[in-house]
Amino acid sequence: KYTVVEIDSGFFLNEKRTIKISLPKNYDETKKYPVVYTLDGSSLFEMVAGYTKILGNQMMEDDYDLGTNVIPPVITVGIFHNDRNYETQPNFKGIKYLEGPDKLKDFLIYQVIPYVNTNYSTSGYNSIIGHSNTAFFTTSLLFQSNNPFKGIIALSLVEGSTEFQKELTKTLNSKLDENYFLGYGSKDNEFNW
Repeated sequence: KYTVVEIDSGFFLNEKRTIKISLPKNYDETKKYPVVYTLDGSSLFEMVAGYTKILGNQMMEDDYDLGTNVIPPVITVGIFHNDRNYETQPNFKGIKYLEGPDKLKDFLIYQVIPYVNTNYSTSGYNSIIGHSNTAFFTTSLLFQSNNPFKGIIALSLVEGSTEFQKELTKTLNSKLDENYFLGYGSKDNEFNW
């Protein structure tokens, strides 16, 4: 079960943007929930929403608990792209976002997150998941001064330039004590942290 929301974007002019929101089982407005933002919503949202319910110990099947309390119950938000190539194109020459990804970043930070925080009971702990181009996008958030995400998962991470790799290593080393979680894999079926 999820809610579909259309947002008039102030960053992608004259475009309605779709997000889907899945609440944890037994959602309670008096409790605060972390939020997992999922890019590539058309391919990842259903999977991530399903796994967060299982890992958050919220799924019972034949009186058997399929979860292991690996994560707390979370709100899952799927971000749907109108033009994925434009919105998530990696900048292989440096660490700054290109025009489309910069607009996507601003849309997430200044429209989607405030919408979710206003309409749901959130804890302020945000995570983001991306695959391939969107993995590069999520990892590049580490270079942003206004990054609202403490959990960053990059699946099949596109390697990027030598400058990107150096800056990523430097940035990660500088954030070791800031309670970041970065999970990544440079190819399918690989995961590191």
